[in-house]
Formats: sequence, C-alpha cells, structure tokens
Amino acid sequence: MDLQPDLYPDDAALALYCYRVAGVVGLMMCHVMGLADDDALPQAAQLGMAMQLTNICRDVGEDWARGRLYLPYQGLGFGDEAQVRAALTRPIEADLRARLPQQVRAALAQADAYYRAGLAGIPALDWRCGLAVRSAARIYRGIGAALARQGHQPLAGRAYLSGRGKAWQVLLAVLGQLSGGAARQALTRPPGRLVEFGAQLCRPAG
Repeated sequence: MDLQPDLYPDDAALALYCYRVAGVVGLMMCHVMGLADDDALPQAAQLGMAMQLTNICRDVGEDWARGRLYLPYQGLGFGDEAQVRAALTRPIEADLRARLPQQVRAALAQADAYYRAGLAGIPALDWRCGLAVRSAARIYRGIGAALARQGHQPLAGRAYLSGRGKAWQVLLAVLGQLSGGAARQALTRPPGRLVEFGAQLCRPAG
C-alpha cells in the first residue's frame, strides 16, 4: 500500500491501513514464535496497529515532505483527496499546523487502546519472546509519550527516547514479564485460528 500513496478520510480507513501494513505483521510473528492461546491473535494484530499509529504520528513532517499524509484528512479540514494532494505540493501551512495536535492526540489515544489490548496478550508467548515484544511495545509507546510532552505537535521536533529511556523501558518490561505469567515454550505452538479485520480490531475493549 505504500508503493502508491493512498489517503485516508477517517479513522476507519486509517485503521484498515494499519491492520494491513502492521497488524498482519503481528499475526505473522505469532506463527514464528508460537502461542499458548489462539485468543491472543487479535491482540497481536492490535499491538502492530498501535506501533504503526505511533510511527504515523511521529513522522508527519517527514511524510509530508515525501508527498504523503496518513492521518485522517477530514479531521485536518480537507474536503476531499484533491485538496490534500494539492496541499502536499507545498510546505505545511499555518492553519494545518494548528490542527495537527488535536488529530495526533486522537490518534495516540487510539494507539493507547491498542497497546492496552496488545499487552494483555503477551502472556500467551513464551518468556523470551514475550520480553522482546513487551520491550518493543513499551519503547514505541514511550515515543508517543514523548510526542505528547511536546504538545502533540509532530512538527516541533522528532519525538524519540534516549538510550537511557529505552533501557528503562526494557527494565520495566522485564518486571512486567516477571509478574505477567508468561507461557513456557513447551506450551506454545503455531496458531490455527483465522483473524479477519473487523470492528473488534478497530475498537478494542478497555
């Protein structure tokens, strides 16, 4: 889908994009690592979607410079795709810059819902795989928190975690694994359940 940039009018269209480019990666990783419970498959997809949303929010400026916009354009005041494509040929204007924080805040709130759902599925992985996934999730979520600290304005500078910040998130992931009841490797297996994109993935409970 990235070879020919598409535009996404609303949250539902963006969620489908995130599922196709990142949610399915979470599902594929389950086949590589194995699961103790196939019910964790939707949560794996949601974790991938959370990370993709974080990337989108962080990289608005860089994507715009490449002629791409992934945030829902209706929420940014565009009426149709033609208006967006015309705007993408110019630097970001002041009125759009002013609208970005609200849209980024909403996207990160959705990402947080996906993170909560995804992290709840990690006990279905064995301990080492669970630690790797939990660490990555915490680091990506930390990028979202850094973006929030700069007023949800992605044009204020690239949001990131320092090396010390990443190390802290890995330590917290270890503590989470110690208290999270991760499965033993002997109990995991390739999943056999089919997961389809739908309302459950778009709007996770909790």
